Formats: sequence, structure tokens, C-alpha cells
Amino acid sequence: IWTMIENEANRDKEPNFEGRYVNMLVTPKKA
Repeated sequence: IWTMIENEANRDKEPNFEGRYVNMLVTPKKA
């Protein structure tokens, strides 16, 4: 999962990505 996140972050450095990442941390159930 970490690799996917890093690849996505490098591919598209958008504020939406940060929001999604935080959402995953806050709601691991969805992930």
C-alpha cells in the first residue's frame, strides 16, 4: 500500500491526495 501511495503522490501532487491519505488514516475501515 505504501508503494502505491508514494507512486500516486509522485505522479500527482494534489491537495486531494493529502485529503484522501488523511481519510485513509482516519477511516481505516474504508481502506
